[in-house]
Amino acid sequence: MIKQIAISFSKIVYLSLVKLFSLRRRPKNNKIVFLLSFPSTSTYVLDALVERYGNRLVICYTSNAQETIKRFNQERIDCYPLQLFYILCTRIIPIIKASQMIICDNYFAFLGGMSFDEQTKVVQIWHANGAIKKFGLQAQYAKKATAKDQQRYQKVYDTFTHFVVSSPTMAEIFAESYNIDPIFLKFGYPMTDYYFNRNEKNILKEKNILSKGTNKKIALYVPTYRENDYELPLDFEQIEEQIGDEWVFYIHAHPHDKKLKNLAKKYPSYFIDEMQHDLKNLLIVADCLITDYSSVPFEFSLANPNGKIIYFCYDYELYDDLVGIQEAFKDTLDSSIVKTPAGLFEEIMSSEKQDLVDFNAKWNTFVSGNAMNYLFEWIDEQYEN
Repeated sequence: MIKQIAISFSKIVYLSLVKLFSLRRRPKNNKIVFLLSFPSTSTYVLDALVERYGNRLVICYTSNAQETIKRFNQERIDCYPLQLFYILCTRIIPIIKASQMIICDNYFAFLGGMSFDEQTKVVQIWHANGAIKKFGLQAQYAKKATAKDQQRYQKVYDTFTHFVVSSPTMAEIFAESYNIDPIFLKFGYPMTDYYFNRNEKNILKEKNILSKGTNKKIALYVPTYRENDYELPLDFEQIEEQIGDEWVFYIHAHPHDKKLKNLAKKYPSYFIDEMQHDLKNLLIVADCLITDYSSVPFEFSLANPNGKIIYFCYDYELYDDLVGIQEAFKDTLDSSIVKTPAGLFEEIMSSEKQDLVDFNAKWNTFVSGNAMNYLFEWIDEQYEN
């Protein structure tokens, strides 16, 4: 109880100080601020922004993005760590207050204490173009939070003025999850542009490496990150026998998943090093995607529309109870999930094909390969007005 009171008090003090430092009005400049917490998905967008706007771009980042930031520092882009409170108050907040364009790829708690004027656009591009698991106020853990915590979440959600979306389905999910009515920019998720402008040379090289110079098909397992403890029901000693002679099997672990990181040390031949292999290219070369509650199916359906998706949801009921599954996706999951390793490998080797046309129509409605250009045009218009 004492610990909870102390944590609650520290959050109140934190947001109060943020608000205090953000009260001062500052003349607007032409800087574009990007709040970064998902380097694996946002680097593509950042590269495009740097190419377009150069040092007009300012990146404010969470600690997990430190390696990514090194490259942008070399390009002389101003970058500031969000986790250092002194820098947040004395450098980041003044920069944000002077900018009229803030782009976010996630939830950032300090935004709940910020005081913005009507000129400021806070654009949420998110870190995926669809959602299987619930988030925001719709997530089970948020529903169980205290009223004060829920109010604190809502203050952050209320700062978002615009959302870049790939479909009406995702727009509805954002509105319900955040309890807001923002302006939706129907550009498509910016990173999906890659699948319309793919580097065929790199893809062919990736395919050759993963198939080990053979004609074997590639099964790629990309599980979601689980904050709770879990047991992966795969017997790594049996995978080679179970997968057969026509397939190779790989796991792309979430960078924060310590359990899979430890398994990778013991069974390195089954794990892909995310520092050496771009997930976007992996989705293109994979013949079969295996996942659970991750958002990768929404990209895979664009990267490989003739591929096959298997939902390996061995803890479906538990996960739905702890986190929650989007109602818009339950029909898809209920008809296609497997829950056992035996069922998984049987499904991998099945020759049955999937038609992802309807899937893309529902989740990638606005995706055309021009999302970044649409975003650029819109940003430029805001500075012209």
